[in-house]
Amino acid sequence: MALEFETKLIENIAEFRRLESEALLSKFDKSELLDHLREKADTNTKIFSINNYIIEQKIRPMLANLNNTEDVDALFELSQKLYSFNANLDNGLAMEIHKGIIAWAREHKDTDRLLRSLYSIGFIYQQILTLMVARKNHLFFYKEALDAFKEGASYKEIYFEIENKETRRYINRCLGNVYVVYNASKTTSETFSLSEITKLFFENVDAAIGFWNDEKVRAHDPDFPWDAFIGNAHQNVLVWEQALRDRLLPSDIENQKLTERVCESFAFLDENSKSLAISQFWTSSRTENSRRFNRYFRGFISHEELIDDLRESIKTMNYDDYSTDGLFSAFNVPFILLGQLKFSESIKQEQLECETKAILARTIKYFRNIPSGVNRHDSFFVQALSNCAKAVGTFLSAEEYLEILLKFTSFTHLPTYVHTLNVRSLTRVLANYFMKHEPQLFLGICDTKSADDVISKKQEIFELIDMASLCHDIGKVTYLDTVSLHSRRLYDFEFDIIKEHARVETMLEKQNENEIIACVSDVVSGHHKWYDSSRGYISSFDNLSSKYRFIVDMVSISDSIDAATDTVGRSYAQGLSLEQVIKEIKEGSGTRYSPIIAKALDNKTLLSQIQYCVGEGRENAYYEAYLDILGQKEGNVT
Repeated sequence: MALEFETKLIENIAEFRRLESEALLSKFDKSELLDHLREKADTNTKIFSINNYIIEQKIRPMLANLNNTEDVDALFELSQKLYSFNANLDNGLAMEIHKGIIAWAREHKDTDRLLRSLYSIGFIYQQILTLMVARKNHLFFYKEALDAFKEGASYKEIYFEIENKETRRYINRCLGNVYVVYNASKTTSETFSLSEITKLFFENVDAAIGFWNDEKVRAHDPDFPWDAFIGNAHQNVLVWEQALRDRLLPSDIENQKLTERVCESFAFLDENSKSLAISQFWTSSRTENSRRFNRYFRGFISHEELIDDLRESIKTMNYDDYSTDGLFSAFNVPFILLGQLKFSESIKQEQLECETKAILARTIKYFRNIPSGVNRHDSFFVQALSNCAKAVGTFLSAEEYLEILLKFTSFTHLPTYVHTLNVRSLTRVLANYFMKHEPQLFLGICDTKSADDVISKKQEIFELIDMASLCHDIGKVTYLDTVSLHSRRLYDFEFDIIKEHARVETMLEKQNENEIIACVSDVVSGHHKWYDSSRGYISSFDNLSSKYRFIVDMVSISDSIDAATDTVGRSYAQGLSLEQVIKEIKEGSGTRYSPIIAKALDNKTLLSQIQYCVGEGRENAYYEAYLDILGQKEGNVT
């Protein structure tokens, strides 16, 4: 039974996502582009309003007053259309529906409906966990995913009493996903040490394999893909070993046991029938990469042969393949090679840097050409972005490093790209004003000790400010699609994810005292922190003692002005007038915003320059960004 509002809701969500992620390939002139963007924003604003109404007035009342299995099943079918293994329209709304069904199923002791929603919500939690796994010491939904799968897996104790075959399949899925959650959290778990989580991982792998090998269980459901389940478990073991190859366990005995276990898993996967069986779980590239490293670890090939094998793999890649297999090949394999090149004794530093730049250039080209329909929060994609950050930070200069990260962020979403350009323009306007009127505010930056020093190093300081303001949102790259494509009000957990973009260490690591990296790091960490440090995020960042506090303050105000006044590319909120925004800044003077900057906004010349930035300047920025993404110069566009 389809719900009366279902078709409209699904159509709205799909259209919103299509419009927000569309690749602008048409050759627009400036006025045509702006008209197109405003029309798109207007359409999506209407969709936003309709979907909020459906959620508030239709879905939530149903969830609060469930009284029959027909409504429960209809809502479950809707949730599967919103988010499942093959669908990704709205994970948050799907999660809300599953929570309602789980509460109803527990109350009515409905095991079948409980298990299918436990697995489904656990899967959503797990995907968000995978998405955010690059975040150091911060795992979203680790406990929630684990609890859901563990509860589902516990029903194996009454496996033969459960009549519904599909329900029994959900039990097996939950069994397998318990160790998958441990796998996803192995390098960032706050709860357990590496040794403890390794023990838990293998205990659950063994428990699952033992159940799937039980003759009575297999006889009860002879048509279940038991070898595929077991193959999935063994492949997880191989992935575990790969991820830990540079972080070996502290005990040699434990290392030996782990190596032996991995070799056993590899031997299992070498059996052709079982190797074919796991194809539904893993990409061929990922499986081949497991085999490649296992050959090396078992001593069948040398380290140099491993590197040559990886190089050959990159040479033969299909850079037009944007399937999951293609994403893994084009993103992860190159960074695996970069990691191995560092340990090669035969490669000189100059050759290493040259090869690194060539590999990164290919990856960035592939990234820029990603079609709009590709799942950009595929776990391979997200982890590759983090790998990219670490790789370029090791081999390239600070300027090159930040340029790469900007490209990864900017080319994902046109309004975000324009926002970075506008924040740079607004911050430069403020910097020019204060450089002229109060240069002492920049003391300490670029080793300046007096106002005269500041003026003499004006260009150097401005280059630093430009880079920091451009990079203030680089952290958005690992979740942009997750929060920018929802055609409804965001949930609290989504705001929590948004806040993570200021957790700088994921994409930017301070490797030395380079002033560019240091300044960018403080701006990324502090541009959402209140001036008086009383509120905002990231809470751990001390903006009061930052050497670059005034730059952080300028970027913070520039960020607020641009975000609040954009009526061209933002669909989720009505833009405010500049006068309204200035009023809010003045009301927050001394608490949220710098009183020095708030007072300066009384200056008519400064205000007119800001007005240009949020008016004609923004329109120019949209067109320039559009041309940049197309890779064209204005003279080539008709």
